[in-house]
Amino acid sequence: MLQWRVILIVFFVLSLGWGSEAQAGNSYKVDRLFATAVESYRNGDFKAAINAGEEILREGIGSAAVYYNLGNAYFKTGSVGRAILSYLRAGRLAPRDADIHANLSFARDFVGVGSLHAGPSFWRRIFLLKRLSLSEVRGIVFLAFVVLTSFFLWGWFVRLPRKRVILGGVVFGILWAYFLGVLLTSMGRDLRHAVVVLPGEARFEPFDHATVHFSLREGEEVFLRRREDRWVKVQRRDGKVGWVTAEAVEKVILPRGEKL
Repeated sequence: MLQWRVILIVFFVLSLGWGSEAQAGNSYKVDRLFATAVESYRNGDFKAAINAGEEILREGIGSAAVYYNLGNAYFKTGSVGRAILSYLRAGRLAPRDADIHANLSFARDFVGVGSLHAGPSFWRRIFLLKRLSLSEVRGIVFLAFVVLTSFFLWGWFVRLPRKRVILGGVVFGILWAYFLGVLLTSMGRDLRHAVVVLPGEARFEPFDHATVHFSLREGEEVFLRRREDRWVKVQRRDGKVGWVTAEAVEKVILPRGEKL
């Protein structure tokens, strides 16, 4: 019996590495593209900087530095909507970077738009989750799961009293469930977060000749409600809802393999 317990624990420890993912892409090519983007920006060739940055993203490398530089280049070319979109993406990867937040605020003020989110919830503030990236929160959830599972295995291995194992499991389980809930809630909200990249008019219905409901400015942030063919139902920060063409907005976060 003891032998089987040792085997199970070893199997569990070895399995922790199975979920890791290798970052794709040719590092030399990406480094060369990044250097090209930086040099092009310094020389005032902002379109070349954008092309190099977008090529890096197509290689599967979406770092905060790449999005930040893209935001700066887009702003210089007058594409403020895509600049704000890039800064938001950079901010998700580096939420404590002051330069990203400063440029995002400047771009928003430049076109007269505000943040879509009123701010983090009370529970996100007290746990400092607003200062953590999505990958960091995922790490906390995974670590809590490892601790919970390890506790049960350890209790079973050393034959702790069943009541003590159950009580500890309940405590760790509640904490894990809380952080998992915060993560899923944030992901659900953020997956609907989008930016207007082409200014235009939102209509009452998803038709070209439907009555105009309100206007949307470039760089304005909206929530995506649902989609019908080439139309997307969006919600403005003041609660107004209307239909716009899909190419007018772009998600801040795109799940793998998904395109709006």
